[in-house]
Amino acid sequence: MLRHDGEILKKLIGKGDIPISRIAKQMGVNRSTIYRMFDKADIPIDFLLKIGKVINKDMSPFFPEVIQAIQEPPVNYSSPKSYSELLDERRYWKDKYINILEKCNSLLNNQLASTKSTKVNKKPSND
Repeated sequence: MLRHDGEILKKLIGKGDIPISRIAKQMGVNRSTIYRMFDKADIPIDFLLKIGKVINKDMSPFFPEVIQAIQEPPVNYSSPKSYSELLDERRYWKDKYINILEKCNSLLNNQLASTKSTKVNKKPSND
């Protein structure tokens, strides 16, 4: 038997202490929208996440696909950067990379000098 999301949602909301009118108000929708969702076999994940947040309920045990939606990072579609912004960003990362390389080289040189001085001190004696 197929899962009916609306029936599950109706039971979850019915067991809670928050009236549907308050849930609808906090979600920014009409009460009728929530009642219509009770009739749907498939409810959008973003709607389930919003209701879960409002009723303070983890929806993942009832709707496993919610876990995947939570774990995926949101896509941020920002406006495209200008050419000068891209050049500035490239310069920033290049300078940062060079700085890290210089620190790494310094650490390697210090370790190499330390290793050489340790070997010089450990020369076998000809007694």
